[in-house]
Amino acid sequence: MKLFQTFSIILVLAAFASPVVRAADDDKPTIAPEDAREHVGKEVTVEMTVEGGKKISANGPCLLNSMKKFSDPKCLTLAILASGLAKYKEIGVEDPSVTLKGKKVRVTGKVELYKDQPQIKITSPDQIKEVEPPKVGF
Repeated sequence: MKLFQTFSIILVLAAFASPVVRAADDDKPTIAPEDAREHVGKEVTVEMTVEGGKKISANGPCLLNSMKKFSDPKCLTLAILASGLAKYKEIGVEDPSVTLKGKKVRVTGKVELYKDQPQIKITSPDQIKEVEPPKVGF
């Protein structure tokens, strides 16, 4: 029994000690949102928590930010364009900024600069996957 508990604790610690940068399922590098500026022009996968954002108008765009203050130079914005927003509506999601706020997501796309802020344009819900937190317990 004690061996099982020790092994379980080691597994939990290993899960939390994984490196920030690692290969994603699609072989694109996985980066932290604050490192996006260093990858402008490249296709990447980013793991981030949606800290803020809003839908600008009924037909888009909808913005999801990695930081509460979108003007922070380390903030990455996911810009869900009108075409992507229409696809979200098709699956029953009216406002992704409300649905995804506070959730950890994995997003894949090309990093671009918009008004000197890094962003990834989202044209399909398939680009954003919700990441489930690690399960702790027995």
